[in-house]
Amino acid sequence: MVGDWVVAKRDIPLLGIRAGAGYKLLENFIKGSDGDVCLGIDVVPLNSYGDDENNRSYYGYTKYLKVYNLRDHNELGVIVAPVEIGLVSVKFDCTEAALLAIPGFFWVFVAMIFSNYYTERYRGSFLDAFCGT
Repeated sequence: MVGDWVVAKRDIPLLGIRAGAGYKLLENFIKGSDGDVCLGIDVVPLNSYGDDENNRSYYGYTKYLKVYNLRDHNELGVIVAPVEIGLVSVKFDCTEAALLAIPGFFWVFVAMIFSNYYTERYRGSFLDAFCGT
């Protein structure tokens, strides 16, 4: 939706887009022509990102976003295609990070089990086991 935050996965230095940075979505629109050369190019504003996907009359149109980051842009923002920046939502990025953290939590759990086992058996701390005492 317009006003949401998105994360860029690719750098575009010319436009001030940095990979991993968050950008506020100012506008979401598609541009294209319906095949009639006399009418020119149509610009259709969209409320949400997927509004054009089920509408066959927009076949052949290209989707564009106007994004803004206080650090990198003036108040107008920049216009970029979602494919160019590898667009993902902040929710997707957080979910992906959580899934990558699961193996780390597993190994912390295994280390806690070994530590408790050593403490119960030898009455020493886990650091004692590494020092050989």
